Amino acid sequence: MYSLYQKNWHNSWGGVPLPDERDQQIAEERIKAYDEIPGPRVGDFIILPNGKYQRFSHEWPDQIQTCDEGSFYLGKGYVSMSGGLDPGYKKEEIIPTEQIRTGHFWFFHHDDACGSNSVGLKMDCRVFVVGVYSS
Repeated sequence: MYSLYQKNWHNSWGGVPLPDERDQQIAEERIKAYDEIPGPRVGDFIILPNGKYQRFSHEWPDQIQTCDEGSFYLGKGYVSMSGGLDPGYKKEEIIPTEQIRTGHFWFFHHDDACGSNSVGLKMDCRVFVVGVYSS
């Protein structure tokens, strides 16, 4: 499930980009590609041992770094996070849960990359926990 929303700043043409049918199509294509990524993805959530939620922010071959907050750009089959990074967790320590949590993302209005031309997107994300891996 997802929803588009208007961001709170003006674009370079002096207006505020309003999500429309074209943005809806872009969102659906990108969400479909994102959902095909197996396992934990940049933008998904993790529950830390202290009960705090963080989001995955950068993926390495053997670990994924996390963050408290940041800006998550939804591209074509990937998410890129801009913001500060916390230390990572080894992938074998990350266990999926049945939980779903809403995450905020953005992409360029009409896929036109220019300043202050973003469309906000709220969508369901996977939730993982840090645990002991067992096969």
